[in-house]
Amino acid sequence: MDDFLLMASSEEEAYELRRRVERVLNRLGLKRNVEKGQWVPLQVVEHLRLEVDFKEGVFRVTQAQLEKITSKATDPLLYLRELYFVLTKKRSLGAKVKLMRYSFGNLEWWKRLQAQCKWNGRRIWSGGILTATGWRTLTCDWSNWINPPWGLLDEVAHKLREEGAGGTVEAPYWSSQSWFRELEEIAEEVVMLARRRNLFVPSRLGGSELLGASSWDAVMFLIPMRP
Repeated sequence: MDDFLLMASSEEEAYELRRRVERVLNRLGLKRNVEKGQWVPLQVVEHLRLEVDFKEGVFRVTQAQLEKITSKATDPLLYLRELYFVLTKKRSLGAKVKLMRYSFGNLEWWKRLQAQCKWNGRRIWSGGILTATGWRTLTCDWSNWINPPWGLLDEVAHKLREEGAGGTVEAPYWSSQSWFRELEEIAEEVVMLARRRNLFVPSRLGGSELLGASSWDAVMFLIPMRP
């Protein structure tokens, strides 16, 4: 169990959340890895290669990650240069030419970031009431999982299209529905999940209900951020 971040509105609340986490870990018989994670509450902390700044209320990509993405973005150029050299000199190709998809993805992401943002950072708080948005889930712009109640899929598809937001939407394979076609149009990739014996429906207060329909398929829409 790792990669979770707890947000609090005060130092007292932060320590109370820490005590709750500690009680849960003890109850489950789990030991915390003291070499990883940030156990003392901070207003600026690094999480999943992002810097979370509660003073300014923004997420930032860390400098190390920016440098890593920059180097990755040049990978296709190096491979293409090698291929050009081999073809123009009429020599045999001894090494494999790999144009990895993630390299193009990193390059496109970097280009969009530079085009859209004068500064690096996205707001943590929208300024509105989260419970009034109708999403029933809290998401962010970095490859976030979106698994809303199915009755809200029309709203989710419309919001993703209108705002250019990205995410990984998990939904039933109902190709005749309008939301399915809309998500399919803006998705970079559509992935069919393995058929499940039991499907769970996200429902009341973060719980789930067993659907028990073994003939249904589920699908993931991988939607990139768009300008």
